[in-house]
Amino acid sequence: MVRPIDNMVRPIDTSLEQRLPLSTDVALQRRFMVVKEPLPGNVRYGLLLEVVDKLAEEVALRHARRTDPQAYVVTAAIEKVALRTPGDVNRDIELKARLNWVGKSSMEVGIRVEQPGSAPTHMASCYFTMVARVGEGDEARSVAVEPLEYLEAIDASRRDKARRAYELATIRAEELAPNRPVIVRVNRINFLQPVRIGDKLRLVSRVVYTGRTSVTVQVTIERISWDRVTRALCNTCVFTFVNVDERMRAQPVETVYPTTYAEDARYLEVYRWHQRLKARRAAGQGHGTRRERPYAQWPTPMPEP
Repeated sequence: MVRPIDNMVRPIDTSLEQRLPLSTDVALQRRFMVVKEPLPGNVRYGLLLEVVDKLAEEVALRHARRTDPQAYVVTAAIEKVALRTPGDVNRDIELKARLNWVGKSSMEVGIRVEQPGSAPTHMASCYFTMVARVGEGDEARSVAVEPLEYLEAIDASRRDKARRAYELATIRAEELAPNRPVIVRVNRINFLQPVRIGDKLRLVSRVVYTGRTSVTVQVTIERISWDRVTRALCNTCVFTFVNVDERMRAQPVETVYPTTYAEDARYLEVYRWHQRLKARRAAGQGHGTRRERPYAQWPTPMPEP
């Protein structure tokens, strides 16, 4: 079992940096040269990979030994090495590593390889999976490691994403609601993937359905990893607004029609949702139409399909 530790470690706390002074260390520069000619990309990437692997091992080992001082780590997999810019053997190389994720006994280490300077360049991004072990020979076994404290950050990110998605959806609804769009329902917010610390978010909003007085907006949120290698859809959010006047009475909105297969699929999904909601309301309530009463008096506001 993992020993309880009062001060849990955040991903940023596991950061390690290493600098290879190729610009000033002639012997080191020669070691990293493929040929002794001024060629672009004249860097021994195999040797650089050894250095990167050693740094990944050091990051993982420091974390593993918080749980068991006798632990050691092995490289289970090199998940990805994405080369972005040809290296310059005359410039220093900077390696920035940290833990991205921790499982039961495995750890993912991310390493960003850069060449600093007046015009810094991103050479590569590397991801290693390391496993903590104890014992030797037949007695060797995996050992559990302490989890990282990123749950609070993820929870805070979820709240922040929901707020940003709502604000963007409101701006989009205002384009079709000439009076004032008022939120009447959060149709859904799906959390597909967690956002890691350092990720950038790309939010895209689109109108997916319009009723007589309602506008339904979908917001998709894509996460872009800090090294710009990984892009993934992490959230889809759907909000429904009603266009109201100064007395909170529902007013008509412009109709939007789907023109592509994807738009048609999104339109049908929301249309069917509206029909189901309308059927439930008709079965549960038989008094008066909503147009006879102000918006604020609706028991649970429902847009008109």
